[in-house]
Amino acid sequence: SQRTAVGTSRVANFSKGNPIDYKRAFFLATLGSARTLQLDHIVGNFAVGKRFDAVCWSVEGGGGGVDVFEGDTSEDIVQKILTNGGREDIARVYVNGKECVC
Repeated sequence: SQRTAVGTSRVANFSKGNPIDYKRAFFLATLGSARTLQLDHIVGNFAVGKRFDAVCWSVEGGGGGVDVFEGDTSEDIVQKILTNGGREDIARVYVNGKECVC
């Protein structure tokens, strides 16, 4: 998971001062992985013509692992979802363009 990757990177690179952040972890989990596996022409981002695999998050109403406050930017909310989001925050899941029942 991205949360584990960021945490492990912080520990492993503590003395070096260059751990990966959530943006880099997200890239590595999506397009970076697709490129490594030479599948970036099929998956890895939302470009037209690629398979649509996505998790749609809902952070409204509370009760999940993500607290959103009035001053939060979109970037703040994405970081919170990637860091603290859990199953209870998932609204919908799509695999190959089809909504899955979770």
